[in-house]
Amino acid sequence: GFQFTGYIQVPTSGSYTFYTTSDDGSKVFIGSTQVVNNDGLHAPAERSGSITLAAGKHPITVTFFEKAGGEVLDVSWAGPGIGKQRIPNAALSRASATARIGLAAEPTLTLFPNPTSDKVTVSFVAEAAGDGQAIITDATGQVKLSRGLNLTSGVNTFDLDVRSLNSSVYFLKIAADGKEANEKLVISK
Repeated sequence: GFQFTGYIQVPTSGSYTFYTTSDDGSKVFIGSTQVVNNDGLHAPAERSGSITLAAGKHPITVTFFEKAGGEVLDVSWAGPGIGKQRIPNAALSRASATARIGLAAEPTLTLFPNPTSDKVTVSFVAEAAGDGQAIITDATGQVKLSRGLNLTSGVNTFDLDVRSLNSSVYFLKIAADGKEANEKLVISK
């Protein structure tokens, strides 16, 4: 079995359909939402599922296993202005929470505690002072919480009150100077 993880860049907000053709089982998750369930022992078979996504970068996970017979895995998508096609390499990345966002040489975005029920402390290092934004979205990309930031050069630490959020998996994005870093945030009450 394999699990492929990374990010997919969605060019336009709207409804996207994801497809897998696999022998044997496969699944596609956007964030924590299962979009395609093509699980089980079978010859090459295609299954699909749709999800509404906001323009921007979203975590994607594809799982696959093979028991016997052929070895097939193909992942495609279709959406606003995109006919059904294999997901192009240009739309995929392995950028993580340590991606540079106007951050220092070895930046990290840390959330503590994570999971949390009421408050999370966010910490990262910025290369320069300036304005930024903290945005929490759900698995569909819908903004659930947003806060402006006044960044200082060096270590930035602040608390976010997340008591208004229900138990679920969310994604925190810190955006500054046209760049961003992302990290999964789990709310557990």
